[in-house]
Amino acid sequence: MPATIAAKFAELAGAIAGVGSATDHEPMELGELPAVSMLLVRTAQADVATGIVERTWTWRVSLYLELRDYAEAQASMATLVPLLLDVTKNAPDLAGTCEQATLSDGGEEPVFAHEQGVLRKSLQLVAVTERV
Repeated sequence: MPATIAAKFAELAGAIAGVGSATDHEPMELGELPAVSMLLVRTAQADVATGIVERTWTWRVSLYLELRDYAEAQASMATLVPLLLDVTKNAPDLAGTCEQATLSDGGEEPVFAHEQGVLRKSLQLVAVTERV
């Protein structure tokens, strides 16, 4: 189930104008920039009073931008982050792959990775699934 959720999010993120590539995992090498990648960082389970078991999956979603020009990279980030946040606003169940998905910006500062020539901005995707 988490693989299906991640694949759908990557598909929707990859369809955003200006995103060069999107993957449902953290690749060894990035594709075309700007690139979006995902890393599953947490799985939680709660037994709800109704008897439903609720599972929560959390991914770090990374937006990588080319760091050729600092101002240009930051401007691209300012354009693309709201578009990424709109993915779960426009598809709150990620096309039926989960009950509810939310992408948020926790305020983590962007990382200027000079060695790799990229600026990375991290967001958090939380998807809730349940089963009886």
